[in-house]
Amino acid sequence: MRVAAQRSVTGLDIALAGNTGSLSGQIALPPGSAGTPLTVTATLVSDPGPAGDTSAPAAEPQTFSQTTTDGSIALDGLPTPGTFQVTITGDGFDTQSFQAAVGGGQAALLDTVTLGAAEGTITGIAVDAAGTPLGGVSVVARAGDTEVRATTPTSGQVGSFQLIGLTTPETYVLTFSKDGYSGQTVALSLPAGGSQSVQAQLIGGSGTVTGTVLGPDGTPLGGVTVAVSGDGFTGQTTTLTTNGAGGGAGSYTVTGLPVPGVYTITFTADGYLPETLGAGFLAAGTQPLDTVTLLPEHGVVAGVVRSGGGGLGEVTVTLTDGTTTRTTTSATAPAGQYSFADVPAGWYAITFGRPGYTTRVVQVEVLAGAVAARDVELAAAG
Repeated sequence: MRVAAQRSVTGLDIALAGNTGSLSGQIALPPGSAGTPLTVTATLVSDPGPAGDTSAPAAEPQTFSQTTTDGSIALDGLPTPGTFQVTITGDGFDTQSFQAAVGGGQAALLDTVTLGAAEGTITGIAVDAAGTPLGGVSVVARAGDTEVRATTPTSGQVGSFQLIGLTTPETYVLTFSKDGYSGQTVALSLPAGGSQSVQAQLIGGSGTVTGTVLGPDGTPLGGVTVAVSGDGFTGQTTTLTTNGAGGGAGSYTVTGLPVPGVYTITFTADGYLPETLGAGFLAAGTQPLDTVTLLPEHGVVAGVVRSGGGGLGEVTVTLTDGTTTRTTTSATAPAGQYSFADVPAGWYAITFGRPGYTTRVVQVEVLAGAVAARDVELAAAG
């Protein structure tokens, strides 16, 4: 511009624009929130125009934004100098907003921004085996040292519950309990600021098992111990020895089994091998079990001694396992028959001898609850 001698020119305002600048920094997220998409927005604070000029229209705000999944802030190409309103948002997180000044052409570094997760909510309903809402159920949610409790209402919204103000992201273990009902435990994860809904089914009442125990000959066996165990429950009874109001001989009944549950029923009696059955309950009720037959824990050795095609009595029969020896004599009627009862399982040697006949030795294996039959032929001495 040209200015004449001894003249002055006023009203010339000059604005200097800086080179473009940038904002960078890091967002700190709660544990377990890595990879969450976040939006970072920087809005240039509006300039009212030249000082004293109230007629100039306000400029449209300039906004710059980015999406980050690793928590890094990198906004480039910002007009400088200027002050920016920085806003950080993300689903499930509390919004953070603050101002940051960027000098002419400056690459401004922000302090680490800590972004807190919003609180979460767990809602749901407790029902019984028929699906009917169940009031009076205790609901406990635990995560580390945190414990939140509620009780389902018995009127109004029966069976419903709501746990609010929960720290997120977090995994919670919910326990549902009510006297006279089976409990239920559910584990669920709440994302940042998230909510979950759950239905818990509690089974009321108890289970009963019934049945009959027989001996090896098929007759009812009384005095047998019946032990039931499973899911922290133990119960015991004995089979009836005679017919009566409680049932027939050899029968048993065990009540009060918590449901749902899986149980093992063991049958034991002196002189018999134990037997085991299983039973499972999804709901209250009576479950008849299969008839159990107990076999003797020892076996029997029996047979016939013959000579010349006919039975031979008065033969000395000796049974031994090398430690214990037992002796009997073959019968004269029915001729030649012999037996040893209550013989422990194992291998044995049997010796047959009678004056005037050749002695003979045989081996036999005895199995528990079984009869080991061994017939022999003795030749006359010669």
